[in-house]
Amino acid sequence: MLQTNEKDNKKIEYIALYCRVNSANSQANDLGIKAQKERLALWAKQQGFTQEQIIYLVDSGFSGRTLGRPGIQQFLSGGRRYAVVAAVDFSRFSRDLALADELIDYADTQGTTLYAVNQDTSLNQWKRERDQYLYALLKGGAAQ
Repeated sequence: MLQTNEKDNKKIEYIALYCRVNSANSQANDLGIKAQKERLALWAKQQGFTQEQIIYLVDSGFSGRTLGRPGIQQFLSGGRRYAVVAAVDFSRFSRDLALADELIDYADTQGTTLYAVNQDTSLNQWKRERDQYLYALLKGGAAQ
């Protein structure tokens, strides 16, 4: 997952910090873009990432019920690989479970972990566990 930094030919593992608000009203509360960036930057620092490794992906004024958002499209384009794409919470990534699954599946193909900071959860792992649970139910087995 290391990529060459064109500036000094160093290998760098990048992390994306994803921020999204749906409306101007969201900007005023604690889910505003500025508050999300601050929370995510603190988390990234606590995880040992440096400022040089951080890329911000921001969608302001976009619904979480679509993947047609510039920040998400930047991730989905595959132009840059990220070790982690973190958001303050699951709802910043998506407000639609089928679209969240799509996003998580894509992240898996890229070797990227989608991470919800407030829930302290890897969405990739969450989806695997959920799918195993549903598979067991569909097979008629007892849920674990």
